[in-house]
Amino acid sequence: MVKFLTKLVLFTVICIVIPEMAMRLFMPKISHHQTIEKAARLLPKITKNTILFIGDSRIEWGIKPDIIEAQTGSPTINLAMPGSNGLDVLEYLKKEKIYPKKIIVGVNHFSPTWRNFKRIKKWENSRLENVQLQTAYWFKQHSFLYEKKSINEYRAGNSPFFLQHNYDKKGGVIVKERGNYEERQAFQLEWFNKQVEKFNLDSLVHTYSRDMDAQVRHFRENGSQVYGLVMPICEDLQALENSSEIDSIFSEISFTQYFNYQKKYANNSEEIYADCSHLTPQAAKEFLEQVAAALAAE
Repeated sequence: MVKFLTKLVLFTVICIVIPEMAMRLFMPKISHHQTIEKAARLLPKITKNTILFIGDSRIEWGIKPDIIEAQTGSPTINLAMPGSNGLDVLEYLKKEKIYPKKIIVGVNHFSPTWRNFKRIKKWENSRLENVQLQTAYWFKQHSFLYEKKSINEYRAGNSPFFLQHNYDKKGGVIVKERGNYEERQAFQLEWFNKQVEKFNLDSLVHTYSRDMDAQVRHFRENGSQVYGLVMPICEDLQALENSSEIDSIFSEISFTQYFNYQKKYANNSEEIYADCSHLTPQAAKEFLEQVAAALAAE
């Protein structure tokens, strides 16, 4: 038995530990967003007293639950995820008959095009699945051999854009991206321009508005207050995401109240924006004082 364990340890060190350490010395590691891992961790914590934020990465990066919680006195969870319009989370909560105190839906010009995460039906508060998902995410973040995309991208000569994700216990995140502000801004503008080319927004707006309005009405009928929230974006993106078009998309939805802060910071300052599309942590703190005050007043 001792010999077997000794051989196992040697095998692990030679075949796994040493290669991992060697790759970490000269190869950058891609950092990944949480999606289903975050949902499995936080969905069981939502109650009728919760203030819940849902939507895409602008909400995820910009909303710090501790700040909202401190100013409103209500437990707050940020369940926004990159590329989500929130309909998947609302459908899950409806199925489970969970009606939070307040739901804030992050909306923007591209919300009708965002995907829903198909595994929502499997998030059944399973402790075993939660442990499995969190463990797999840890290895994906830290192991080159487990998640080989970093190796493949390095061989192809590509540097990772996302370098670090620091999630708090309530779903907020601070993200570190590659390069200076100009490089990060160019990346975002190029990406969103591709979305304009990729989707026929007009064909999607009616379906999205209908589905979101049905969900909002259902939750309001069951005691939740539901708000729409447009996050600030830089001046260059504002030209792409026309504010009046956004308002026309969401005017059909029966929100308790609709907050459009798209033009709150009408500039391209790197002190305000991490990459033109997302607020910096410091700007987010200042912005949230206004959001928290608006929610507390309701």
